Amino acid sequence: MKRIYHYFKKKHTESSSSRWTSRLIFIGLGLSATIWFLIRVLPKPTRATYPCMQAATPLMSTFVIYIISLWGGFKVFAKSKCLLQQGYLGLASCFILFCLLLGFVFTSNNVKDTYANMVGTEYTVPFLMLPENVANYSEYQKPNAPIGTSKGIYPGRVVWIHDPMASQWDTKTGYWWENECTNLQRVEKMTSRALQELTGKKTDKDAWNSLFEYFNQNVNSKKHGYQMGEKVLIKINMNTARDSDQPVPTINATPQAVLAIICQLVEVVGVPAECITVLDCVRHITDNIVDPIWAKYPGVKFYDSTGERGRIKTTFTDTDIAHAVKEDNRSGTNIATCVVEANYIINQALLKGHNVAGITLCAKNHYGSVKGLDHYYIRQYERGPANYNPLVDLMGYRLLGGKTLLFMVDALWGAKDADPAPETWAIEPFNGNYPASILMSLDNIAIESVGYDLFAAEMSDKHYMPYADSYLHEAALAHDPPSGVKYAPNGIPLQSIGVHEHWNNPIDRQYSGNLGKEGGIELIYIKE
Repeated sequence: MKRIYHYFKKKHTESSSSRWTSRLIFIGLGLSATIWFLIRVLPKPTRATYPCMQAATPLMSTFVIYIISLWGGFKVFAKSKCLLQQGYLGLASCFILFCLLLGFVFTSNNVKDTYANMVGTEYTVPFLMLPENVANYSEYQKPNAPIGTSKGIYPGRVVWIHDPMASQWDTKTGYWWENECTNLQRVEKMTSRALQELTGKKTDKDAWNSLFEYFNQNVNSKKHGYQMGEKVLIKINMNTARDSDQPVPTINATPQAVLAIICQLVEVVGVPAECITVLDCVRHITDNIVDPIWAKYPGVKFYDSTGERGRIKTTFTDTDIAHAVKEDNRSGTNIATCVVEANYIINQALLKGHNVAGITLCAKNHYGSVKGLDHYYIRQYERGPANYNPLVDLMGYRLLGGKTLLFMVDALWGAKDADPAPETWAIEPFNGNYPASILMSLDNIAIESVGYDLFAAEMSDKHYMPYADSYLHEAALAHDPPSGVKYAPNGIPLQSIGVHEHWNNPIDRQYSGNLGKEGGIELIYIKE
C-alpha cells in the first residue's frame, strides 16, 4: 500500500497526462476494492473489522463518491439543458450550479489524498486505548518493531500447529476434555510436528536431544542431552479446579496435551516415569488429568494444593525470589519444593484471558509454582503501562524461567476470561470453531507475544484491558525497562529475557522473521 501511495504522490505532480493515468489506475483499484469488500463482508459482516477490510474501505468509499459525482453530473447537466429548452431559466441555473459542484468534487478529489488516507489505516494492536502522552508505549504497539533479544535454537521462533479436527465439542454432549471431543492421536501428532519444526529436526528423538543440548549449553555451559535420573517438571494450569479433584466443565489443562508430552518424555527421551512431576501447587489436579496418565505411567508424581487421592501436597522452601519492588508485594517468594528439585521445567500454559492481568500465558502460569497469589502489581490497567510487574521476576528467576526447557501454550480450547468453559473463536483461521492449536517456543517473550496477538485480535471489539502486554515490554527490556525498575530476582540485574513484537495484522500474521528481517519473532504456522 505504501509503495502505491508513494508512486501516486510522485506521479501526481508530473503532468496532466500522468494525472489521468493515475486516475484510471485508481478507478481500477477502487472497483477491485469495492468488489473485494462486498465478497468478503456480505457473507460475514464481522469481517468489516478486519485490518485488510479497514484498509480497503477508504479506497472503496472514495471510488463510490467518484462514480456518484460523475454519474450525477451527467444527469444534472442533461436536466438543466432540458429546462433551458422549456424556458425555465432560474431553475436551469440552479441545476447548472449543482452540476458544477459535482464536477468540482470529481476533479478536485486527489488520488494522492485517497492513498494517504488508505496508508494511514495502519494496523495497530486492538483493545489498547492509549493516551497520547504515554511515553514510548505506543512505539511498542507498532507492527514489526521488535524489542529485546531473541532466544532459541532458531532465535525468536514460535511454532503454531493448528488442527481443527483435534477439538470437536457441541457443548451439549459430554465434556470438552473427553476423548470423544479431544482427539488424542491428533494431539500427539501435533506435539510431534511442533517439536520437529521448533528444532529443525526430522525425528522426535533428534528434536528432544537438540532441546536438552541447547538448554544445558546455555544454563550449565555443558552441551549434553538428557541424563538418566534427571527430573522433569511439567507446570500445568488448573486455575478453575478450586474445590475438589473431580473434573469441572470450565477450562483447565487439556488431559490429552499433558499425556502427549509425558508420552514423548518416557517413550522418546527415556525419562523414567518416576522422574516426571506434574504441578499446580495452588489448585487441585483433577481425575481427568491424573487417571489416563496413571493408567500408562503410574510412577508419575502429581503435586497440588491438598495431596488427596494419591497426589502429593505441595511444600515450599525458604528460597526467596528477590522481587524488584518489595513494598506491599505479596506476589509470592517461596518456591514449591518439587520445582527446586527439578532439573528441567516444561511450562504448559493455556490460551485464555484474565480479569486482572488481561491475559494469562506462560509467565502467569508460575503463579501456581510459588506461595502467594497477590495480584496488585499485575493490575496494569489501573497502574499504567510503564510500571513494575512481578511476572518479570518470575520469568527471570533462575529456578523458574531459568529452568525452563520448553515453553508451550495448550490452545486446544481457549477462553476469553479466566474461568469460563472453552469458547469458540471468531477470527481467522478459527472462523467460529475452537482454537485447536498447540504453540511451542524456546523464547518466553516471543510465545507470549504471539498468544497476546491472537487474543487481542479476538477481543478487538471489546477493548478488553489496556496495557495488558506491558509486562512483555518490561521483560524484553529487563536490562533497561520502561518503568526504570531494577529487576534482579537472582541478586544480579537481569538482561533481556526474550524478544517482543506485534505481527503486521491478524490476517497475514507476519513478524519480522517472516519478513526476512533479523532480531524479531519468526512464526511458523502449520495447519494439519
